[in-house]
Amino acid sequence: MYVQDVKRFEDVQDFRGLADGQGFGQGFECYLDLLFLDELEDIERIALTVGKSDGSVFANKFCRSKSEVKKVVSNYYVDHNIYLSLSTCIARKGKMKRRTENMYKRHCIGIDFDKKDFEGMELEDFISHYRLRTGLDYHFIVNSGKGYHFYTLIEGTKNVKMVAELTKRLARLADADIQATIITQMLRLPYSINHKYEEKPVSTIITDLSNSVFERYSLDFIEGKIAEKEVAVPELNNSKPVSADAGNGSKKMKTTKTRFKKQYRCVEKMLSAGVGKGERNQCLGRIVNYFRDVEKYSKDIALGNVLVPCQY
Repeated sequence: MYVQDVKRFEDVQDFRGLADGQGFGQGFECYLDLLFLDELEDIERIALTVGKSDGSVFANKFCRSKSEVKKVVSNYYVDHNIYLSLSTCIARKGKMKRRTENMYKRHCIGIDFDKKDFEGMELEDFISHYRLRTGLDYHFIVNSGKGYHFYTLIEGTKNVKMVAELTKRLARLADADIQATIITQMLRLPYSINHKYEEKPVSTIITDLSNSVFERYSLDFIEGKIAEKEVAVPELNNSKPVSADAGNGSKKMKTTKTRFKKQYRCVEKMLSAGVGKGERNQCLGRIVNYFRDVEKYSKDIALGNVLVPCQY
């Protein structure tokens, strides 16, 4: 990523301008070029997920080119939320899906911060926090309306499993959203409309020409930086104990409160402080998915882990 790329981001044109025939701005073109650096292979697809604002319809769209991505956006931006898979996809057993086994290639790492989890912090505070906690710099940031997505560009790799693991470790260091670190990770598409909220904020890209980091990181470099930070914060280095010896030969599950005391702020907040009436089902699903996908419990145990503390 070089200065000319950053300057392309200055051409801001959100998707609402499409209705007036203004077309896609250079900022969106640059975003696609940075995330999908190479020409797609014949077997490779860019995956978008579009969803009605009321959550009634979700559909995956698999695009053969960046031009097809624009067509999907043109068809759905008015009344759909649009999310982009950070990994490209390929078909498995003749079927193109957006599952773990279909993930193919990555050129970036995305870290998702929810503004509600960092009360009183401004963008400059998030930037300082990210740099201090991870030892890395960002290449650009997307303001999704209710959160910030920090993008760190990497050398292209098909080792998407390693990318997901590094993303998870970075999120732990930075107190970011752990749930948004799985291999099938999606993030809201820049310049799209966030239909989840009445004010309908538009996702925008934020860059800084004074940012000294333009080259892409190697995964080895990122792993080295993470390791340095984890040594400084030992409890993050091995943060997945699932049981403790009760002293009588049996195994006792650690309490939710103990396990989330330091590391997983968004989950701990939902469990300890509760959520609004209209958000309970969605948040319960997020918490259960966290236990299942990140902590690797079965669905039944994951649900039990959530419901037991909720009875008190």
